[in-house]
This record gives sequence, structure tokens and C-alpha cells, in this order.
Amino acid sequence: MQLAEEPAPANIRLSLEATFSEAWLDAYVRLSGVNPAFHSIARQLLQRATAHTIFGAAYDGDQIIAVTLGVRDGEWIGLYDVVTQLERRGQGIGGALITQVLRQGQVSGATRGYLQVLGTNAPAFRLYTRLGYQMLYTYWYRLQR
Repeated sequence: MQLAEEPAPANIRLSLEATFSEAWLDAYVRLSGVNPAFHSIARQLLQRATAHTIFGAAYDGDQIIAVTLGVRDGEWIGLYDVVTQLERRGQGIGGALITQVLRQGQVSGATRGYLQVLGTNAPAFRLYTRLGYQMLYTYWYRLQR
């Protein structure tokens, strides 16, 4: 896994933690647009995680403006829920946060990375392509009626 340097903007502080905080979870719910009713379910799921987790957050002052979750399993690190505050997108914050999570994954033994992204998220595709990712396949969900 080759990692390009993606420095954070000067006023942004990045934080990586092995466990999530309530502030991280609150920011995830706020930034991702998830129904706030999902908050307690998300907490329960994250508390049960058994893999090596890396909870990344980007701060502007004391406010979290971006989050992501890295999960290392063997030689792989997966990136989940990379979300940045809408008005802060395109400023290099997401790229810097992803790079730091991937670096921490490498330190703990990951040699390969993966992620999933919505097919309609063109800005995310551009970011992930710049970071060296390429699309391998598409998928979809089906509902039984």
C-alpha cells in the first residue's frame, strides 16, 4: 500500500483513537445525515467491534468537522463512513484524515486497503482515485416485496 502525503490544512487538527468517544459518535450522526434514532444502535454496534479499529476525527478548534472509521483485519484495512462537513468539503481535510488512518493501519500490520462508496458520489471518487484506489466492482441492495 503506497501512501501519498496528504497534509491537513494549517488550522485543522487530526485525531486517531482506538475507541470511539461520544463526541465522535455525535459528529458521525450529524455529518452523515443518519437518522438520530440510529444513534443508540450505532453505539451498540461500535461497542461490539472486535477487530482493530481506528476512529479518525478532524477538528477545527473544538468542533469535529470530519470523521472516518478504519477497521484492520489481518493484512487489510477498510475505510468506512468517510464524512466531512458539507461546507468544508474540497479543502483536503478528508484526504488528510484518510491518509492518517491508513498510516496507522500500516503501523498495525495492514498492507492492503479497501473502501466502499456510493456510485453517485463523484467528489469521493476523485479523492479516492487521487489516493490510488480503483473501482473493482459494483454492488446493489435488493428488497423483497
